[in-house]
Parts: sequence; C-alpha cells; structure tokens
Amino acid sequence: MKEPFTRGFPKDLPVRPSTSVQFDWLAHRRNLFDLRLPETLLSKNSGILTMPIRERRSLDWTWRTEHLESRLIVEGRLCITAHFRPEEGCVYLSLFVDNLGKIDWQETKAVVCLRLISAPDFVDPQRKRTFWWTEGRWSELAIGFPKIGISRPDQPALIAVESEPAGFVSAMGWQDVWNVGGNDMLHNLCVHTDPRVGTLGAGQSKKIEGMLIFEEGDRHRALEKFLESELFQPKISGQ
Repeated sequence: MKEPFTRGFPKDLPVRPSTSVQFDWLAHRRNLFDLRLPETLLSKNSGILTMPIRERRSLDWTWRTEHLESRLIVEGRLCITAHFRPEEGCVYLSLFVDNLGKIDWQETKAVVCLRLISAPDFVDPQRKRTFWWTEGRWSELAIGFPKIGISRPDQPALIAVESEPAGFVSAMGWQDVWNVGGNDMLHNLCVHTDPRVGTLGAGQSKKIEGMLIFEEGDRHRALEKFLESELFQPKISGQ
C-alpha cells in the first residue's frame, strides 16, 4: 500500500474499512458513539493476536434477526465474531473468540474501546463526569491515559460517563474485566472496560458477554440497569 500521508499511529493502515460499530443517540443533542469490539486481542504467551485496524482483511457485517454481527477471520490464526443486540436503553454485547492456530493462548484478554469524540453530551476531557465501578464502589477516572488493572477473576466492572448538562448517562460493562481506563485526548477521547477471555487452547472457542447502556439518569441508574440485566440472571437450561 502506498503512503498517502503521515499516519497518527505508524503501524495502523492509512486507508481502511470501518472496524467500529456506531450508535446514534439523541440525548440533549445527537451523539454518535463508536465501539471497537475488540480493539485488540492479546495473550500472555503470544502477545498481540490481532488489532483489526492493522489487518488487511475487512470485518464482515451482517444484520441477523435480532442483532448486528461482525466477523473477522484470519486463516490459521483466529476468528472473532461480535454480536450487538439492541434492547430498551441498552445494547447487549457478545464476543466469540475462536483459536484457529496450533498454540494455546494463555491468559487471553480483549481491549474494547468506546469512542466519545462525536458524542458532544459526553465529551469529558477533564474527567469530572467519568466514573468506574467494581467491587461495590465508585471511583473517579483519572486524567490522562489510566490503566486500572483488576487481577481478581470473575470480577464485573462498569465505566460510566454522565452528560453535560446532566440528565443522561452512557456506560459499558462486562461480566469479567481485567482493565478499566480511557484516553482524555480530544482527538482520541474514549473509555474502556476490557474483558477477560481466559486461557484458550488450540481449536477452542469462548464467548464473553457485556453491555452498553444509554439511559436517562446518572451513573447510579446505569449501575442499577447493569446489575439487573440478563448478564447476572441464572441461565435457563438449553439457552
């Protein structure tokens, strides 16, 4: 590929198809959220397994009966499928990871990025309205590019951004999170709750689940919706 201009990130492709799904929400104003699911997939023993923005393969997008689906296949290495299922005030997220290689992946993790650049009600570079929750308590997200590791397995976490003016909240949470963070630079403003996939043997597959919340209210309303969601309800046999 020729170099048409200097890239912001030298390893990223300068011209590429979309690797994000977009959510169009009218709160006080029209807000466009972009979600990269995943932004990166990595493991302890193999390092970065893929970053879709650096792959010369495009994601395949398909509308199913109840959800939008994206799929990335790298022959002999991996298949990543994401489902986005809209419900009232939220979008349920499912990520299916298939190890198509011959090497086990130890401590596999996903990086999931919710970009807020085009969501004016939720632009918060000073981090006065951005909070994260885990283990029963809320904390403010620090300015900069914080990475808050969560070592305890099976630990859900939620990150929430309240609107300005007040009255609405956007949030993202997963059932088992290894990192919470974000980027406060205006050109790359985003928040993260990054889910744990776990060890994935050669030929094995795994599904992880989370959700986005777009609601009236504040972070406490987002947490209530998160904890009352189907993510934490007992599974019925056969589902």
